[in-house]
Amino acid sequence: MGTKPESTADIDGDGYQEIIYGAAVIDHDGSLKYSSYGKLPDGREAKLGHGDAIHVAKIDPDRPGYEIFHVFEGAEEAPYGYALCDAETGQVLWGAYVPRDLGRCMVGDIALGVRGLQCFIHQVFDCKGNLLSLAAPGTNQSARFAADLSTQLIDGADYVGGTHEGIVNDLTHGVMLVPEDVRTNNGTKGNPCLVADILGDFREEILYRRADDNAVRIYFSNEVTVHKLFTLMHDTMYRTGVAWQNNCYNQPCYTKFYLASDMEWDMVK
Repeated sequence: MGTKPESTADIDGDGYQEIIYGAAVIDHDGSLKYSSYGKLPDGREAKLGHGDAIHVAKIDPDRPGYEIFHVFEGAEEAPYGYALCDAETGQVLWGAYVPRDLGRCMVGDIALGVRGLQCFIHQVFDCKGNLLSLAAPGTNQSARFAADLSTQLIDGADYVGGTHEGIVNDLTHGVMLVPEDVRTNNGTKGNPCLVADILGDFREEILYRRADDNAVRIYFSNEVTVHKLFTLMHDTMYRTGVAWQNNCYNQPCYTKFYLASDMEWDMVK
């Protein structure tokens, strides 16, 4: 499927996962479920297309089903530069026309006390599309590293000068990890080898290659948490996400339930 990101999720609730590839969705039987179109400013109809990042998750916990947060690289020929869409139908819930390729986007719980996952590119929006007065952190890779179920970014708030050092931080806790003698991957993407809950307890471990390429280092959080949750690898959507995380452009993966600091525990199953 080329070098663009893709994801999997059971978006229609039939017990089978679909493949989400840009603004197109392939049903579990191999048929095209939908390919989304929109209107350009001059009234022409055009495909939404695809970009370098998509995030399929329970972004708005108060809506049924899943949402997809996209950026699109069609520039002036794409109806939207970014959009939050209903995953089952492809309907655009909110977004904006931007006549340039925005490159990357991200979602996560980076604004404690704000309901839902925040969506950000160069600006930060809440899950309803309202602009928040926050500086946008990095958009290359996220990790659930903190004890409070919030989301951290890798080379996020301190990304300066085009270097990727694998620093884990966010707008609330500041710097949480400064790995030493390691290297990131994929050039400008600056990804770890893997971000996944491989040891258990719901927080994600971060795997970097050593600078001499002779070993892999695993970093885990030693912050005490008051929360108790099964390992994320028991969640089928997350587990398949770990399997495709390194396919094409590295992307974070998500659970089939809403996972954030304001999560509703009775909805976890």
